[in-house]
Amino acid sequence: MNTLYGIGVGPGAPDLLTLRAADVLRRIPLVVGPRPRNGEDSLAARIARPHLSPDCRLEELTFPMVRDARTLREAWRSAARQIRTWLGSGDVAFLTLGDASLYSTWTYLRSAILELDPTQKVETVPGITSFSASAARTERALAEGDQALIVVPWGAQADRPWLEAALDEGASAAFMKVADRLPGLDDLLRRTRRTNSVLACRVTLPEEEIHEAWQTDPSRSNGYLAVVLSSKEDVP
Repeated sequence: MNTLYGIGVGPGAPDLLTLRAADVLRRIPLVVGPRPRNGEDSLAARIARPHLSPDCRLEELTFPMVRDARTLREAWRSAARQIRTWLGSGDVAFLTLGDASLYSTWTYLRSAILELDPTQKVETVPGITSFSASAARTERALAEGDQALIVVPWGAQADRPWLEAALDEGASAAFMKVADRLPGLDDLLRRTRRTNSVLACRVTLPEEEIHEAWQTDPSRSNGYLAVVLSSKEDVP
């Protein structure tokens, strides 16, 4: 049986794929890149392209960036049906930004594939996360000693008193999907006595931006690929 690979292509730079990911991509006959809407190209495919063999076939499937559960389920099922057809001719690799197991379309697609055929062979290839790359680029530790690290999808702004308590206790945090929601995040960080966080946008891509003083202007817009790193600060 042919294998479906879910490959994390990392934060953006093509040389930040793992050796395992590059090896699979060099020998795979068909690679699938996700795109947010028709007419746009797949960033994940753009990152992986230097590692593809000359005769590799590249396909793109649309996964809308919406919160409607029914729309999302139909997109996953539609993609699963199409990919299952392609698997009849050989191995297939599905690309995803960052790590394939962290807030990734791959995990939903894998479930949809296995619903159609529980015997289908699947393999997940991990990748470097955006917050790991952001920490490296800004020369900050993600966590030290026995400090906890919390990874938070800031786009889901429900009431989370546990989060404020964890920050008060000194946990380090990586806030993902911050997009245009920085004012609320700034409020949370200031309540927990943190004003030295860093905002990293599209890290390792050509349009990378690092904002060490973003909390002086939290109303800025940063798009989808933005991360805020915050750790406990020494407060007099």
